[in-house]
Amino acid sequence: MATRVRAIIEVNDSVLLIHRHKQGKEYWVFPGGGIEDADEDERTALIRECKEELGIDISVDSFYAEIEPDGQGEPHQLFYRCSIVGGTLGTGTGPEFSRNPETSGTYEIEWMNRRSFREKTVYPLKIRDRLAV
Repeated sequence: MATRVRAIIEVNDSVLLIHRHKQGKEYWVFPGGGIEDADEDERTALIRECKEELGIDISVDSFYAEIEPDGQGEPHQLFYRCSIVGGTLGTGTGPEFSRNPETSGTYEIEWMNRRSFREKTVYPLKIRDRLAV
């Protein structure tokens, strides 16, 4: 499975997440996605993914964590702390917005306070627990 890059964007103890309802399950994930052939590196992939998914421009500030594949579907993921530097949140035009919600589920951008993390299913759980206060 290919490496995925994820953004940790935090403002005032709240983290920007993607709220999903899919196949009867509710969960949250960090924005980001796969690295494409046209991407120069992980950072440029993350910048592109955040523009597509969120409609924002980001700076990739620092490496945060790496999650190794677990053999049960958890892909290799690289997490970076990022800051919003432009754009308009909620104006993303990526493929997530053109999929049928009945087959692909819903996709909503949401700020979540870090104090609520342990009460919610935020994937991956290792990153959720590390960020929770």
